[in-house]
Amino acid sequence: MQRGWAAHVFERVPGVLSGRGAGIGTHPEFFDVLRAAHLPDEPDIGVYVTICRMLAKDGRVTLEHRYPQVLVHWDSVYSLLPGAIDRNFYHLGKRMTEFAKRQGAVSVRFEDGDTFDADLLIGADGIRSSVRSVIFPGVTPLYASA
Repeated sequence: MQRGWAAHVFERVPGVLSGRGAGIGTHPEFFDVLRAAHLPDEPDIGVYVTICRMLAKDGRVTLEHRYPQVLVHWDSVYSLLPGAIDRNFYHLGKRMTEFAKRQGAVSVRFEDGDTFDADLLIGADGIRSSVRSVIFPGVTPLYASA
């Protein structure tokens, strides 16, 4: 409830998300957000690198430039969040199936029949986004492949 927002988090999966994902390249703003949320913001959360290299399939370096950043594992970031969110505002097993806009508000329905009304909806549920499929039916994302 920091800064006056009563933010609810609805996770699509029924269990705690851990041991998932890959590496995340951070930017200075990432640490600004951690500080603003009163979460640990030490750069040792990951590995500090100074150079970015692009490699060809045969291993040759095709591009190299200075790009200091901290690389972190997704799970390291995620593990900070559940302890920062009041359990009354953190809901597991809530797959969104319907969405409706009203004057200044939104309403969502979940697979289990529950509904929730809010001022703002942010869909951040990744590659298999149920939110995206409800809001943009018929749109299939295309992802790059190697």
